Amino acid sequence: VARLIGCLDDRDPSLRAAASRALGALRVEDALAPLVHRLEQAALEEDLEGEDERVAVTEALTHLAGPDADGVSPDSAGRAIELLSASLSSPDDTVRLAVARVLGCIARRDDADLVSLLLKDASAEVRRAAVDALARIEPDRTPEPLHLAIADESPAVRIAAARALGDSRCEAVFDDLRRLAEDEDARVRAMAVRAIGSRFASTPDPTRRAA
Repeated sequence: VARLIGCLDDRDPSLRAAASRALGALRVEDALAPLVHRLEQAALEEDLEGEDERVAVTEALTHLAGPDADGVSPDSAGRAIELLSASLSSPDDTVRLAVARVLGCIARRDDADLVSLLLKDASAEVRRAAVDALARIEPDRTPEPLHLAIADESPAVRIAAARALGDSRCEAVFDDLRRLAEDEDARVRAMAVRAIGSRFASTPDPTRRAA
């Protein structure tokens, strides 16, 4: 374990990625802090090796703190969330995006407020990742922050919001989707129409069928 953790600082990115995956597979909780640090560093790498390392670290953190994590202590997820939330103060968009994507994999319903804060991030990519995360952790209702995403200035964020609303099991999303179906961006309208069709195709409500 000590050697694997040490390999997270190796000069070879492929070795760092392999060590990350091994630490995740072995459920090494002592590796949480080094893995979060490695995530921050890998986020700054723009080549394919950096992308592979980000994926490897994300997988490892999901194994250690995700909702399906086996063989780890109950407070592992809380520690991971605490470490990741500290990284959200980074001035670098790519670091915050990498953290947001990990949060999308491991955040729980109790973490919804933290994820919601990302909807105010300066980066549209981070806001989009936050929408995806909220959709995963609260599929049975439409949290108020998603209404912010519906009016986001970025079409990519509004597309993510339309997809999230379409996947929601909440009946109250119809009006929001109908609003997005009249969006100024054709891609947003397309996603909203698809979402309405898949979500309400068999609705017994005559008003919705007519709409």
